[in-house]
Amino acid sequence: FRERKNQKTSIYLMAGVGIMDRVELGLFIGDKIEGEPLVYFLNVKAKILQETLKYPQLSVGIDNILSPVAETSIEDLHDGDDFYEHPDKAAYEMLSPYAVASKQAVVLGMPWMFNLGIGAHRFTGQASRSRVMNGLFMSAELSPVRDLAIQGEYDGQDVNAGIKYSYKNWGFRVGAQALEDLTKDNGYEDNLRIAFGISYI
Repeated sequence: FRERKNQKTSIYLMAGVGIMDRVELGLFIGDKIEGEPLVYFLNVKAKILQETLKYPQLSVGIDNILSPVAETSIEDLHDGDDFYEHPDKAAYEMLSPYAVASKQAVVLGMPWMFNLGIGAHRFTGQASRSRVMNGLFMSAELSPVRDLAIQGEYDGQDVNAGIKYSYKNWGFRVGAQALEDLTKDNGYEDNLRIAFGISYI
């Protein structure tokens, strides 16, 4: 994409609220690219089973409710269509359902959090490597010291990594998306995308 070869900065806004320790509602607004619509959507997640010492937590959800990117239409976009030049259009496919299992564990004396799930639409991606996984996604988070976490994930499309630091109710994050692009030689090797985030709970 031509847009990816230029340095650009986008502002994101995310807000979430929990309901009765079972349901989480989220709102996303941002990622505006010149000449294309503003991206906005809602996410809903519900906890079905609580984590125990033996069993993981099980949750189901649906992402990208109200997204302006129509579901299953990404491969059909043509030059001039809305979101044609958008580098992350596949991540915003409307009505993307999923189920995920999450488990905390102590490994090598350090706390970890593991997630394994399967989903449709945005979780399947568009490249052949993503289609092989067919909607499978996974992540791991390691906390080597108090209030610091190192994160890695495969989100169904890309390999991402990040670091999170917490201070009281504040969270500070830095992450890198689509790390696999750095190994390519097809023009995407300079496609380094970095995100910085500040959150308050």
